Amino acid sequence: MMFHNLGLYIVFFMLCDARINFGEYLVRAAAVLFVVAMHNFGNFDRWQGFVSLAAVLLIELVVYIFDRQVRNSTWGSTLLVVAMACSVWPFVPAVSASASLTVTPVTRVEAILLFVIMSYIGHRYWARQDRLATVSTEMTVQANYDALTNARSFSLFERDIAEMFTDSQANGTPLTVVMFDIDHFKAFNDHFGHPAGDAVLAGVVATVRKAIGEYLESDYLYRVGGEEFVALFPNMTVTQATRIARAMVHAVRATTFTYEAVELHVTLSMGVTAVRADDEQETDTYKRVDEFLYQSKHAGRDTITIEGHSERSDGQQENTGYRFFSQPIVDVSSDDHQLIARELLLRMRSADGARWLLPNTFDIDVDVQIALIRSVLVDAETQHLGLNLLPSQFVDFRVARALSTFVQSTPNFNLTIELTGVPDAENLTVLMGIYHDAGIRIAIDNVGSVNHYEAMVPLLKYVDVLKFSLQNLRRSHDTVNLDTRINFWKQVADDNGCLLMVTGVETRRDATHLRSRFGITVQEGYLYGKPRLALAK
Repeated sequence: MMFHNLGLYIVFFMLCDARINFGEYLVRAAAVLFVVAMHNFGNFDRWQGFVSLAAVLLIELVVYIFDRQVRNSTWGSTLLVVAMACSVWPFVPAVSASASLTVTPVTRVEAILLFVIMSYIGHRYWARQDRLATVSTEMTVQANYDALTNARSFSLFERDIAEMFTDSQANGTPLTVVMFDIDHFKAFNDHFGHPAGDAVLAGVVATVRKAIGEYLESDYLYRVGGEEFVALFPNMTVTQATRIARAMVHAVRATTFTYEAVELHVTLSMGVTAVRADDEQETDTYKRVDEFLYQSKHAGRDTITIEGHSERSDGQQENTGYRFFSQPIVDVSSDDHQLIARELLLRMRSADGARWLLPNTFDIDVDVQIALIRSVLVDAETQHLGLNLLPSQFVDFRVARALSTFVQSTPNFNLTIELTGVPDAENLTVLMGIYHDAGIRIAIDNVGSVNHYEAMVPLLKYVDVLKFSLQNLRRSHDTVNLDTRINFWKQVADDNGCLLMVTGVETRRDATHLRSRFGITVQEGYLYGKPRLALAK
């Protein structure tokens, strides 16, 4: 009897496991029914066996529906156990050959009492284990998570960044580190009080986590100081992580935090860097991102510094580290080579400040781009400019709306967006509508060399200009092959009602040949001027 009670106890209490799914519960419920039925094998001519099975099935249903109440209540679980024992032992045959069991009235009472005692002791034991597990979990959470903001703790950051850094250096996978703090937070606390400061801290973290959640399913956000935080982005390049970093900054800037009916606004300063091959340990990366955060604060705050180059929200040039150079685009249909536009070419200042270089990433914030364009327009020879955009920038709705609003609010300004690659077709119709409604023209750069016809077919109905680059193909193609390619793209442009423009024109022979043979009069190249910093008249 004790052996059978123990077996029944084991399979019955398996039903109270909180970590099983419905399929697992059905398997365990079937095991309980099998144990009960086993005692009645060869005796199914008795109605008691069916009553017992029906009662046990009902108890299993109650456990499934009220599992939490059963687990958390000593009295509830005791009553259920009594019901279970009384659903089995009173109905077992006096002689069960299948179970090798002979049952007397005294044995039935003993069995019920023993089952209840075992279950009570077992419930008390598991309840204690659950309490210990809960306390352990709470202690782990307290050790690993900040109580105020629910961001991860500094101790967890030290462990995680060490592991991620080692993995990044060993496997060559990218790891980007973003560090930020709340601008003028000490003064904020002094003015509004620490309770308001705590409310803003918690609100900023919630806002940042929501912004990250638009891109990633989970985040690695850590509180490493009073108002300082670090976000880790494993397997993400600087360009990829910067898009999220900008979203974090914009989200906080646009959010109104409230405390005791007072509306509060704050901004962030931020540094962004990636693990480099010459970083010997994670502290090298951490020190660098900390320096970039300090640079953002020195640049006036509300600024992101990406690998040493700062982007201010107000776009003030002296602190951004970026400038637009420009190169003329001319119409050679007449001999005076009329200037009709200028292409903007992004450059960044070298570390020593002596040179202008191609930037590490062209994915700078649209607000900075607009500020740079606005400064160019002050003394520009032409109000028609061409702006290069990466496909990822082009399909960003925030970029589309910001550029469209800027163009529509700037009198006599004409903008052509020059795509450096072919964007994904998703949402293309909507995006093209946003740009075209603002009067922005769309050009595809480097057709036939970088951007091939097959990939461009879905875009051709939206495109206004195709740019064919002579310099990209001149070395690998003779004159005949080059002319064949130019002729092909001239036909594509004509068929789709757009303009073919040729870049990389370096000699008068090039210019004359393009105009006389193909009728291509819109040209760009060193023949008409090299890129230069100023656009003064």
